[in-house]
Amino acid sequence: MDLVQLGFNPHVPGATFFGLAVSIALGALTYSFPIPASIVLILFNCVGEYIMRPYGQFTLFFFMMAATVIAYETTNRWAALTFFALIAYTAMEHVLMPDAMPISSVISYIIFFLLCILLGSFLRWNQERTALLRAALHDQAELRILRNNHLLAAQLHDTLSQDLAAMSLLAQSEAMTDPDNEAWHRMERYSTKTAADMRLLIRQLRDETAEGQGNPSTFASALHGEIHESEQLLADSGFSGTTDVHLDPDEVETGSTVLLALHEVYTNIYKHASQTAPYHVIVQTTDDGMVRIDSTNGTRPTEGAVVPGDNGLASLQTVLRDIGGDCDWSQDGERWHLEVSIPATREMTLVR
Repeated sequence: MDLVQLGFNPHVPGATFFGLAVSIALGALTYSFPIPASIVLILFNCVGEYIMRPYGQFTLFFFMMAATVIAYETTNRWAALTFFALIAYTAMEHVLMPDAMPISSVISYIIFFLLCILLGSFLRWNQERTALLRAALHDQAELRILRNNHLLAAQLHDTLSQDLAAMSLLAQSEAMTDPDNEAWHRMERYSTKTAADMRLLIRQLRDETAEGQGNPSTFASALHGEIHESEQLLADSGFSGTTDVHLDPDEVETGSTVLLALHEVYTNIYKHASQTAPYHVIVQTTDDGMVRIDSTNGTRPTEGAVVPGDNGLASLQTVLRDIGGDCDWSQDGERWHLEVSIPATREMTLVR
């Protein structure tokens, strides 16, 4: 309303509108440069209200805006310093110009400045509190993952690894009894390799639980073993395809989760993919620090339009979302696509 009245007043100098334009521009700059723009805005209004007399009725608004931004973007100490600086400036105005700035106006200004400082400080506190709560939720999710790793390692050791070792011994015995039976030799190779990979995975799960991070060399060996064994199993079952790996194991601290996801990818190819269409798996790190696994394959004609995603993928999706990753799948005609993203480092699982 004051601005409209000034606009229709022919006696208002153009410098007043220039001052308003500068203050509005500085106010807009507080979005990109909050602290410098707010300080310049305060200093400009301190001088501008005396150089451009009608402009003085707008200085309180810009003072309040700048004080709120400074309190929000800095600390309580700087917010208090800003508050006392504005009080000192207002008190000095009262001393030098008691008629223009009576004591009632000084008290009103102080109350307005105090409210703005408290508002900015509250908004900053609320933002920090929200960030702490988000970090605490990620910590809880990470703790659940580590506990699950420990339980999984114990279960693998007590059940699967021992059973695989027994199967390997049985296959070896039968292969020695019947050397010409290629099926027993193949069973021996698969069971022995799988048992070795299982023991390697158990060691990695326990290392991550105890130390908080995986061993890059162990992860590299497990990743190579998982890919080699899975591709060999698919090839022996009539599948064709390729796997491309573009990542540095030294940059991956969530190795067991990556292996778990990769195993689920190959399992879904084996259970649901078409043997007539080649599959393609890509394992890579992205620019935003994520490990991404992309899998594309054909669907079996008997499945029709049913998307080949089952409880395994749903469980994997829940686990990954708890640590800041995701798992998504879709079908386009006879082609099925799976996208898996996993935070490469444990620090990322706390902030995502």
